Amino acid sequence: MQENILPTDEQRLLAAKAKGHTATLKAYMSLSGPGWLQSALTLGGGSLAGALFVGVIGGLNFLWVQLFAMIIGVIMLSAIAYVTLSSGQSPYKLIRDQINPVMAWGWLISALLANMIWVMPQYALSYSAITENLGLSLGGGIAEKAIISLVIFAICTAIVMTYGQGSKGQKFFDLTVKIVVAAIVLTFMAVAFKIVFIDEVYSLSDIAAGFVPSSDHFTSPQGAIAEQLAKLDASVQPYWRAQILNIQQTVLIAAAAFAVGVNMTFMMPSSLMARGWNKNFRGLAIFDLSTGMLIPFVLATSCIVIASAATFHGQSQDSLIEVNGHYQVNQQASQKVISGLENSLKQRSQAISEIAISDEEKVMASYLIKRDTGSFIKALERIMGPEMAHFVFGLGVLAMGLSTIVMLMLISGFCVCELGGYKHGGKEHKRGTLLATTGLLWFVVWTGGSAPYLAAITGTIGFIFLPIAYIAFFMLLNSKKAMGENAPTGKSRTMWNLLMGGAIIFTCYTALGPYGAWGKMLGGFPIGQYFVIAFVLLAIAGQLYMRNKHKKVKLMQLNENL
Repeated sequence: MQENILPTDEQRLLAAKAKGHTATLKAYMSLSGPGWLQSALTLGGGSLAGALFVGVIGGLNFLWVQLFAMIIGVIMLSAIAYVTLSSGQSPYKLIRDQINPVMAWGWLISALLANMIWVMPQYALSYSAITENLGLSLGGGIAEKAIISLVIFAICTAIVMTYGQGSKGQKFFDLTVKIVVAAIVLTFMAVAFKIVFIDEVYSLSDIAAGFVPSSDHFTSPQGAIAEQLAKLDASVQPYWRAQILNIQQTVLIAAAAFAVGVNMTFMMPSSLMARGWNKNFRGLAIFDLSTGMLIPFVLATSCIVIASAATFHGQSQDSLIEVNGHYQVNQQASQKVISGLENSLKQRSQAISEIAISDEEKVMASYLIKRDTGSFIKALERIMGPEMAHFVFGLGVLAMGLSTIVMLMLISGFCVCELGGYKHGGKEHKRGTLLATTGLLWFVVWTGGSAPYLAAITGTIGFIFLPIAYIAFFMLLNSKKAMGENAPTGKSRTMWNLLMGGAIIFTCYTALGPYGAWGKMLGGFPIGQYFVIAFVLLAIAGQLYMRNKHKKVKLMQLNENL
């Protein structure tokens, strides 16, 4: 455990608790940090794309999804923090030595692999924001991509290297992360503010209603899409209803299940240990997650959903044009919009060949197009003008990309430290962060044919190990051997188990089910099913190994006593 935290921090915290709630709150706010690191990691390209399509498919009806997902994440990360701070030991080593070595190794490897692969699209996102939105051009081509990528790498590396450099370095790192996260949140809040208070597209009551879940959100189309479905001929309604619900359920489950990734579960305990926090900081850790991760994430993603809903939900003007009283595909739209609309209509023709496609069906198909960030920019132009739209969006997206790259580098260093037993924040940690330099290859690897394969394999592994990590910590929390006298008891234990149990059940279904690992395909090959079955067999073998190991230890102790 490092001594990069001043001894006075713990004394200050204990003194504040003795003075009351107000003093404690002030101390919590000044000492917070790990929760903001989690926020910087989760607010990336994936969050942007997920929130964007949530608004497309459901308008404001699904605002509750991000809130629900992050509450689940906070529960699990709080439990991870509790285990780490109570035991004072590395959770990776505890799981490896006390629970199941296969779970421990799988957790570490999947986190490291996720970092090395998913850092690539973050570079692509940052490059796009710099060149397309903020207007910096160096002539295009590979040379431009290489130079800008190296500049991004240099900036992120400079920030990462301040981590662990004593108290001043740690405070600078924390402050930088908080500023970046604040920039992301404020950027998208500005867009939502204009939509709600200036353009008055939605009211505050409309937004509040969107945070209330309903049982029919998984079983019935919502908003303008439901209204359009009712306009269709009865003979084609079942087809379109099935298409809508398939997209809707996939989007909701994906958005809810993966707000917290497997690498986030690895960063949380590592960042706590690196600061030298102990069980006196357990309350601070939960507060930090609630204010530093939950609030920024929900604010940013909710604002994206609001902007997306205002510009895309129930809108077809960017994909269809009227010619001689009938709708046709707008060939001036982006290639992705054109391709998405044409594919949707082609599938409809193949499914019901005997009935001609009506104009109302074309409108329905346009409502279901999956939008990308390029479409989002065009939508923002209608809200705030071209120049301001590109600047605001570019700033927010660049902050997302840079913050996520920094966090992925940091986690890679933690993985190396845990693997080799090195000191967090030391030179080995800093060397380990350079494993994430794979991001520099994004314009060679991620834009080519290998990108879908890397995404499928890494996504499948991440899907599997997220619930596995949760289960491992659930077992740790209930292990008296691992937790000792710090294991929760009585009502506290019951509450932890109820909260964690519910989160695990939900995460297992969403991560391992048909929309998660089990349904993952790679060129028609059911890669997800094979991965899940293989890991289950390995985990069983690991459990048998641990059982035999514990038996041998007990036998040795018995022989010694005799």
